Amino acid sequence: MRSYFPNLSGNDFHKNRIADAILEERLPHAILIDGPSGSGKKTFAKEIAMALNCELKKDDTRPLPCGRCNSCRRIKEGSFTDVKMLKRSDGKATIGVKEIKDFRADMYLSATESAYKVYIIDEAEKMTTEAQNALLIILEEPPKNVVIMLLASGTDSILTTIKSRTQYVTTSRFTSARLAEYLSANSQEARSLSFRDNEAYRALLVSADGRIGRALELLSPKAREENEQSREEIMAIVNALGKKTPYTELYAAISSLPQKRVEFSESLETLISALADLISAKKSESFSPVFFIDVETAKETGRDVPLQRLLRVYDIVVHTLRECEKNANVTLAQSNMATRIKMA
Repeated sequence: MRSYFPNLSGNDFHKNRIADAILEERLPHAILIDGPSGSGKKTFAKEIAMALNCELKKDDTRPLPCGRCNSCRRIKEGSFTDVKMLKRSDGKATIGVKEIKDFRADMYLSATESAYKVYIIDEAEKMTTEAQNALLIILEEPPKNVVIMLLASGTDSILTTIKSRTQYVTTSRFTSARLAEYLSANSQEARSLSFRDNEAYRALLVSADGRIGRALELLSPKAREENEQSREEIMAIVNALGKKTPYTELYAAISSLPQKRVEFSESLETLISALADLISAKKSESFSPVFFIDVETAKETGRDVPLQRLLRVYDIVVHTLRECEKNANVTLAQSNMATRIKMA
C-alpha cells in the first residue's frame, strides 16, 4: 500500500484524506492546520507543498511525496520559488496587515516553475484582526492553483469567517506508542496501571491525544473516572449512528453531552476523533487510532455504518463545533445535530 507524507508521524486520517484530495485534484484552496507546538504542523505543510508539486505523484509505487525529485528536494531545502512562508517578524507580537497584503499581492502573480503556488502562514493565530480581514479577501476569491495553509496553535483568535473558508486539520504531538514509552520511563503510576488494567491504560493513551501533560493528568483516579465517563458518552453516540436507530435514541445520546459550551465543544472534538477512526478503518488496514484502543475495535464498531454516511456525519459534527465557536445555544445545537445526523 502506498505511503503518504512519510516524514510526518501519526495523523493517519488527515494524511489519507489530504493525499486523496491531491491525487484527485480536489484539494481545497485553503487549509487550517491546528495543533500544539512540536506536533508537526510545519512538516505537514511542507509535505503537502511537496506532494502538490511532486514530479512523481502519479507513480503509485513511490511514497507521496517522493522526496527525491527535483521539486521535492528544493521545497524541502526552502529554495523553491513557488512555495513561500510568512513568519512573525523578530520582536513583534503579531502578524500585521502590511505583511499579509504584501504576501497576498504575490499570490496574484503567475507561477514561475510549478503547477501550484503554495503559501504558508506560520502562527496564524497571531494575525491581527485587520490582517485577517485582508487575508479574507483572497480566501473568498482565490487565484487558480494557489493553496494557502494557515498553521496555528489554537484557533480561538482566528475569525469565524476565516475558519469557515478553510479545511480544518489537526495534528497531535505523540503517537500512543511513543507516549507509552515516555510514561513507562517516567511514571511509576503509569507502569502500575499498565500492569493492573491494560485496557484502561490503552484508553488513557489514546485519550491523551499525544499530549504528555494530559496523559499525566489522566493518571489520577478522578481524572481517569471522568475520562471513562466521557468516552462512554461518545460511544453511545457512535453506537446510535446506524440509519435505523430511532431519533429519540440518537437525540438522547447527544443531549447527554455537557451543556456548558466549552465542555460541549471538547466533547465534539472527541467525537470527531472517534469518527476519524471509523473512517480510517473503512479505508485502511493499518492506521494509528486516536480514539479507539486498537484498529480491530474501530473496524468492528463501524462495520454496519457505510463510509459515505460516516463522512456526512463527520462534516455535521465539524459544522456543529463551528456553530458553538460562534456562541450558538448548546441545547439548540444538540437538537440540530441530532436532526442532521438522522437525515444524513
